Amino acid sequence: MKGAGCDVHLAFVLAKEGWTVVGTVASGIGENTNKETIRSGPWATQDQAEQRALDAFTKPLGHNVG
Repeated sequence: MKGAGCDVHLAFVLAKEGWTVVGTVASGIGENTNKETIRSGPWATQDQAEQRALDAFTKPLGHNVG
């Protein structure tokens, strides 16, 4: 997905303790590219993991996420 001009990639991982989301936010162009990895969880359900991850990733980017 894109948010505030940044590429956001989310991976949902199921482990014994629950669902964890690992996301990468990439911004910038060429040699000025910056990547940040964010983790969220564990959560009891995939739906809960998705909602919490979207909250965690969109707050820093503002509301311009699509």
